[in-house]
Amino acid sequence: MLANRHHDLSKVQLGMLSMQKELLDTNEQASRVWLSRMKSDVELWSELTHEIVGDAVRPRSPASLSAICGAANANCCRGRAAALRRVSKDRA
Repeated sequence: MLANRHHDLSKVQLGMLSMQKELLDTNEQASRVWLSRMKSDVELWSELTHEIVGDAVRPRSPASLSAICGAANANCCRGRAAALRRVSKDRA
């Protein structure tokens, strides 16, 4: 009887460990996705800054701003994409 209890307890512990590992794996994956998005956002904003500040030195084509806008849309950054569209229209 005691052996069965110990065996049942081990199953429960293994199940709990399995759930914890699954939770940690899911959290790690979500963190990687978030970090990737943040890096993409930083790159987009950096490019936008260079486009705006760099215009004083050499003008950029509206096509390059459109490409940045497309990347922003692909990254689910609709608000940022709208800002880029406004800048692109101002440059056209």
